[in-house]
Amino acid sequence: MIKDLLLSIDETVEPTSLEIGSDELNSMRSLVDALDYHGILDLAMELGEKGIFDIRIITYGLYAETLGDTLGSLSNLFESLNILFDSAWHAIGPAERREKYAKTSLSWLLKQVVVDFQTTELEAGPQWQSWISNYTHSDLQAILEGSTNPRTALPDLLGEESGPVLEKLTELTNWFKDFIKQVPLPQEEAFLETEEVSQESLSESPSSTGTFASSGSLHLDLLVQKIKVFEQVVDNGDLLKAAIVVADINSILENFDPKLYFPAIFSNYYYLLVSHINTITDALDMQDSPQWVVLSNLYHVDKDLFVKITL
Repeated sequence: MIKDLLLSIDETVEPTSLEIGSDELNSMRSLVDALDYHGILDLAMELGEKGIFDIRIITYGLYAETLGDTLGSLSNLFESLNILFDSAWHAIGPAERREKYAKTSLSWLLKQVVVDFQTTELEAGPQWQSWISNYTHSDLQAILEGSTNPRTALPDLLGEESGPVLEKLTELTNWFKDFIKQVPLPQEEAFLETEEVSQESLSESPSSTGTFASSGSLHLDLLVQKIKVFEQVVDNGDLLKAAIVVADINSILENFDPKLYFPAIFSNYYYLLVSHINTITDALDMQDSPQWVVLSNLYHVDKDLFVKITL
């Protein structure tokens, strides 16, 4: 919606400002207080019909379009920003201090998107698993390339105000690059598709991997399959094939990140950590105190007593 709105802007439109105390500005503030971003999206469309394109309302509307499936909407977000900074910028208000308002609004928008990504990753729920399963590397790389034009345009448009926005855009793209690394590589996907040994035939042979239970992690499932293939080619005496699988598995183990393989184990840990991060960070500064040393010793010798003791 915002993309189409920006595309509709005529080159003759000039930036306007919402007057302090105006109904439109009061409506925006009330909707923000209520966290009703879809309501602000509707407001952006209404104002657009009147030729008013306020950067604050535009960014709230863009955020509304990311809700529900942040990753799925990221391509639209980058495309909208590209249009905003290119053909639509001449019409964006407020007419005065536009750059300062843009800095604050765009920094907020990009920060919120990163927070939503991080929250979904920590929860490691169905949404996260669908992202891992339903996107290919080529899809994700195409989305990432969409961030290039906004990054290039910002310094010229915002001048000295561009720094915080570029910082948040970099934070967003860095998270996205890390996410891409978690998606199975094309050759790994091909390995799964062309593997001739069925799960049933492998499960019938004695195997140490038979005790593994699936955790819902695609990374773990893939690793277990590779170990099973290794066991079978060794049983068949195909040691050259075994060496090829060993090289692959060793590469995985050298870069092993347990969060990718056992996300369910860590989800509550990170949830609680995020919920109490400020207090825990303050407590970490006590590592040289006598109380920390004694409690740490108790923790290492008897975890049950450590949990029970009252401070």
